[in-house]
Amino acid sequence: MMAQSTLNHKSTQWKYIRLTDMTIEKNEEAPNSLTDWVAHFRDGSLLFPSHRMVPKDSRKEHVYGYFLIDMDDVGGAAFLENSTTNFSWTEDQVKKVSNLTSFTHTIASISNGSFKKKMYLRVVPSINKGEEPRVFIDELAEMVPLLREQQGNPFENPMTPQLNIYRKLGFGDQIPGQQILRFGTSYTTTPFSTLKSVLEEYDVDKTLLTLVDDPGFIIGAERSMRNGGSHYLLSKWSNPIISRSQATLMLVQSLMANVDWSKAPYSSKEEVVNVISDFASVTEGFFFKMNTVLRKIVDIKKNHGGLYKETKKLNIIFPKMQPYHMVEIGKYKEMCKEHGITEKALENDFIHVWVLRGMLMIGCIDSFFNGECCIFLLKPLIADTVLDAMMSRFPNDYQDFICHNSVSPRCANCNMTREEVLAAETAFNTKNRYISAGEKENALKTRNDMKIKNLKKQANLRTLLRESIKKAKDIQKELAELESSPGGPLRNDDLKKSTT
Repeated sequence: MMAQSTLNHKSTQWKYIRLTDMTIEKNEEAPNSLTDWVAHFRDGSLLFPSHRMVPKDSRKEHVYGYFLIDMDDVGGAAFLENSTTNFSWTEDQVKKVSNLTSFTHTIASISNGSFKKKMYLRVVPSINKGEEPRVFIDELAEMVPLLREQQGNPFENPMTPQLNIYRKLGFGDQIPGQQILRFGTSYTTTPFSTLKSVLEEYDVDKTLLTLVDDPGFIIGAERSMRNGGSHYLLSKWSNPIISRSQATLMLVQSLMANVDWSKAPYSSKEEVVNVISDFASVTEGFFFKMNTVLRKIVDIKKNHGGLYKETKKLNIIFPKMQPYHMVEIGKYKEMCKEHGITEKALENDFIHVWVLRGMLMIGCIDSFFNGECCIFLLKPLIADTVLDAMMSRFPNDYQDFICHNSVSPRCANCNMTREEVLAAETAFNTKNRYISAGEKENALKTRNDMKIKNLKKQANLRTLLRESIKKAKDIQKELAELESSPGGPLRNDDLKKSTT
């Protein structure tokens, strides 16, 4: 640590651009792409993924990094192309802009030092209240030497601080060595408080740094909320990566759902729960390569082929339905019965799709652990991690509503568990807010359709009631005429005789 007297930039402050400060323009042909978007900010400025600089075909052939660039950077890349006769994106040219350090030095070189790249460090926003946003350690380690260069006091050897940051944050006490051995190449993040400490340790002028909530995070979260799919990001080298909680959710969807566990041997349950709990119990802020998770799923299904082969696939995520679409409660009960899922008591006639996803997932976990005392202790860890992950599938205005604190079983404010809060959510709630006009339109259309259906049903019942009343009056009139006839009214004794 530097001596206190040498910290000239301790009081400086970075700029932070949050999700609420931007709108994302997506490619209509590839709306879920994490490398083809434009972020618009309130002051009119724009940000792009680094992939915008190099044609797609050239990027396919070479390793290419993911970092954030602005309009000046796009202009710098265009200057690189125009400054070379018969320029083409060969492997050597792609390498010059394939990562943040190379790009920064290349553009500074061809502009004779007149171009100084603005530094953007992407942020993984926090979904749960009370948690700090985080940044990737490998990106922070690369950024520190570049910031020191820009403020005019570069390191003699830039690799030294990078390795020190890796050792301290990436491979120190926070990330046990056995985790790296179990999961291979992984990516770790660190909270803002640690980021601040690192920048002050190396006396970095924080005004040179702009933190930006990763637009890719927004795109992934929206995709996950709308179709229930996996929520993943890109690593520094553009590989799909997935967080601890999202990996756990993916494993539960793939390995716990779609199986009638009442007929499964204990050994199969034990292997499945051990794999899932391995991922659920790693350090917070740990990201896995997507391939690592997929490989585990393939291995388990290969080892227990019969268990998964004979099962009827359960549509637990409703990929073609919007989160505010309504589903009749009978559909939920039918799915629980058909697939052996533990059913939760719900009083509503209709529930939102986003609520249905949560209830089915909780039911699958309950069914898996039913009657298994030896592995039951792992249930709270897995269930809570899954619900953490599902927060990205719940609309923004309901994330505060699912208020259960992971530290204790019941929320200090409402004295309810997450499951109880989710089960209590009504189809027509008082929080009449939507994350977009489109979803509001969908919800209103659904409600209008339900209203029309309800009114038609009422009309049919009223018609039946009127017909029944008319029929009853006719019967009553005919009976009165018979009773006034010579035979007189039928006595109870005569009625008994007539029926024997």
